[in-house]
Amino acid sequence: MFGKFSEQLKKSSKPINSLMAMNAKAMEDLSQNQTELFTGLLTDSVKFIESVTVQTEVKGVVAAGSEYAESMRDRFAMASKGAYSTLSHMQAELKDVMKTSLDEGVEA
Repeated sequence: MFGKFSEQLKKSSKPINSLMAMNAKAMEDLSQNQTELFTGLLTDSVKFIESVTVQTEVKGVVAAGSEYAESMRDRFAMASKGAYSTLSHMQAELKDVMKTSLDEGVEA
């Protein structure tokens, strides 16, 4: 009897375990994405400051600023795409887990 109860408990907690694993993976991916974004922004900022300090003309400063703005735009676009991809993937997995869980609940 205890074995049957234990088996039912394992079976009923399977969706929760899957959701926890998905959340952990999503948080890991999103934090990695944010780390890459901020590391890249810091690197680009340092490059911008270095290039501005050696410029003697306004045209060079404007060009450096334009390059910096473009690199920031690209980094934010990449970070947004990465976050969207992670969340979309998680949504698909969540739908599968919920469907499987509901199907198993109907069978039981």
